[in-house]
This record gives sequence, C-alpha cells and structure tokens, in this order.
Amino acid sequence: MDDQRHIAAYYYPQLDALRGILAFSVLLSHYLKAYGAPWPLNKAAFINPSIFHFFLEGDSAVCCFFVLSGFVLSIRSFRAGATPPRFWPNFLVARLFRIYPAYLFCLLLGGLLYGVTTTFGLLGLQTIPPQGAWTQALWLESIHIKDVLLEMNLFAMADRITILPQSWSLSVEIVLSMLIPFGVMITQRSRWLLIALVLGLVMIGGSRFLIHFAFGILVAQNLSSLEACMQKSAWRRWMMATISITSLLCGEYFLAGPLRLSPGMVSGLGAALLLIFALTSRSFEKGMSHRGLVFLGKVSYSLYLTHFMVVIALTPLFLQWLSMPLEQLTWAWWLGLFFTSGLSLLLSFAIHRWIERPGIAAGKRLTARINALKDISFLEHSA
Repeated sequence: MDDQRHIAAYYYPQLDALRGILAFSVLLSHYLKAYGAPWPLNKAAFINPSIFHFFLEGDSAVCCFFVLSGFVLSIRSFRAGATPPRFWPNFLVARLFRIYPAYLFCLLLGGLLYGVTTTFGLLGLQTIPPQGAWTQALWLESIHIKDVLLEMNLFAMADRITILPQSWSLSVEIVLSMLIPFGVMITQRSRWLLIALVLGLVMIGGSRFLIHFAFGILVAQNLSSLEACMQKSAWRRWMMATISITSLLCGEYFLAGPLRLSPGMVSGLGAALLLIFALTSRSFEKGMSHRGLVFLGKVSYSLYLTHFMVVIALTPLFLQWLSMPLEQLTWAWWLGLFFTSGLSLLLSFAIHRWIERPGIAAGKRLTARINALKDISFLEHSA
C-alpha cells in the first residue's frame, strides 16, 4: 500500500493524456504529408503560411516529448525528503526496458511490411486522395538484414534510417535521458550551473535537444514555487497557456527567422510553459481525465511507433480498395484518416498490452535484483 501511494505521488495523469494528444498530432502530421489537406484547407496553400504549419511538422510535438521526459524522470529527486538520484544502472535498465521491447517489435514488423511492399510493388499506388511526393520518396530501396541491425542500435543511430524514420527521436531520447541523473545532481548544486553547462555544450556543437531535457529538469526542481505562483491567479495560468500554444504553433515558422532564435529554443520554451500549465491548472487536469484521452495516453508510445508504417504501407491499400471517385475526394480523405487512426490505435493497444507492459515489468524485476545484489555487496563490505 505504501508503494502504491509512493508511485501515485509522482504520477500526473494529465501528462499521460497530453502525451497521447501529442502522439496523435504526429500521426496527423504524417497523414497530411502523405495525402495533403482536405477541402477547403487545401485552397491557396492554406496550411503552410499559417499557424497550421504546426500540423505539417512533428518537431514541436517531439520537443514536448523531450521536456516531459526531463520532468518525469527527475521529479522524484526534488521532492521533500527525496533520496539522491537513483542508482545509475537501475536508471539505465529502466530506460532500456521501457523503450526497447516495443521498438524492436515495431522495427521487425516495419521491416516485414517494408519487404512485402517493395517486393510486390505495392508502393506508389494510384489512390484518391493521391499520395504526395513525400510518401514516394520513402521505402524505395530493397532492405537487407544489415539495415535492420543498424536501426536496432539506438545509441548510435545509422545515418540512413530506413524502416521507422521517426525513430531518430528515440535515439535522442535514450542517449540524452541517460544524462538526467547527472543533470539532477548539477541542478541540486545550482540551477544556473546547469543552464550555463547546457548552453555551453549546445554552442560548441552538442545536441540542441539538451535544452529541452534541461527545461524539464528545471520545472521539476521549481514545481512547488511554480504551483504557488500559478494558483494565485487563473489569469496567469491562461496567459501562460496562450504564450505556450503560440510558441508551439508559430515558433518554427514565424519566430525563428525574424528574431534569429533557434526554432528548437522557441518550441522548447513553449513546451516548458505548456508543462507548467498542465501541472498547475485544475481545469486542465479535469479535462484530461476523459477515458478516451487516458487510453490515448497509455498507448501513446506504441502509437508513435506504429502509425508511420500504417500511413506508408497500409493506408494506400485501403484507399485503393475504397476506390472513391475524384469528386468525393474529401470523403475519401476523412475515411483514410479514420482508417489510419483506427488501425494504428488497434495495433498500439495490442503492443502496449503484450509488449510494453511485460517489458516494463521485466525491467522492474531486474532492477529489484540489482538492488538486492547491491545491498548484499554493501553488507559484505561493511562486515
């Protein structure tokens, strides 16, 4: 019972739901890249020169994922009475078993679909709505077992990601999240030291995504004071939400060029403000408790992994089978989106239940054994 209360103290269900919405936005962005926008949004290049450009790029959503990871993986270390950052091997094992089982399964499934579609000439099908140039530039070469093996190594991602192109973000996630325990220890000494160190690393060529993980750590460290500040005024919370959404929607398109700011910095700041709003707004927390959003949050990681292969390999088969006339293009577009979303969610649920959850449980059992061995070693050296 105490363990359950301990876990609940660090669990924020609204963040799960937010992660689910972000994963679905990535699905939508890939579907839009593949099949364009429906009428009337396809008129006069409506999306590209407007805030709706956000839905063509998954970058802002990925920035949010990184900020959320920085927060979730560090929050325990900043609570009153918290122990120092977890034993690093435990942290490594937990991350590997959280990310790898579902990734490896989806990589093999994607490799199978890749081989079938290229072998039997199922790419470039004539569909309504027609496939865009983006889809025609993917999955064009024959695949070899070497390609699959190279993509299995997230710690040194291959230059050419063939099967699951979105897995570049998993490489960033698994490598940079390994630094979070060290970031926590630095922040406990001085938050300014962390800021200076991260900015210095980025300036000399380090990953710009270090900034996003640092944002998450800083929100975790200052959560109590942020909650106290935001709870004083609903106006402050909604102003923060407005700035956040504006940064996420417009940061990549409007703000980066004129202000000479890094697009990642703008969207990262927007993601951090959105995180603060999600943690301090009771109305947001209540709204995110809807069963559909809770489900979407639970399967968000698997949805992020599976949707791409559905969009590229299976949605064209559905649209060709549907064979709707050009006059009903809008209806075909929406039916294609419903098919893509439904099948991706179904696959995600199955993978979450039979791959993700057993993998997480296996990681917990292994860390428990590591802890037991560590305690035995400590007692032996103390005797």
